[in-house]
Amino acid sequence: MEGAASTKVEMDTLASQLREEKDASLAKDKEIKALRLKVRNQEEAGELAATENVSLRSQLKNREEELNDLRDAAETFEAEKAMAVNGAKVVARWEQMREWLSGQTDSWDPANTLEQYKTVKIT
Repeated sequence: MEGAASTKVEMDTLASQLREEKDASLAKDKEIKALRLKVRNQEEAGELAATENVSLRSQLKNREEELNDLRDAAETFEAEKAMAVNGAKVVARWEQMREWLSGQTDSWDPANTLEQYKTVKIT
């Protein structure tokens, strides 16, 4: 009888150890699944970040191109403005010289004539 009782105690101990190991195994499985899910979520977040990064880089490139175009336009504008002013001076002086040569005017005042030409040109 003592043998049967000790066998029963051993069986109970082994059954208890088996339950503990099963519980530990299930806990490890749950932890592994949770970690896999976390890894998958981080991979998806990484893919989204990479996609957004590509989009932002494209937008940055477009803005840089627009900025360069605006800088070029500003430089061109200054040159065009200078050419227009110089052209107005030439035209005003030419018209005044023509009037002076044809006897329509007695004075030679290029600055005043330029202002008159600008006024007429604007209106």
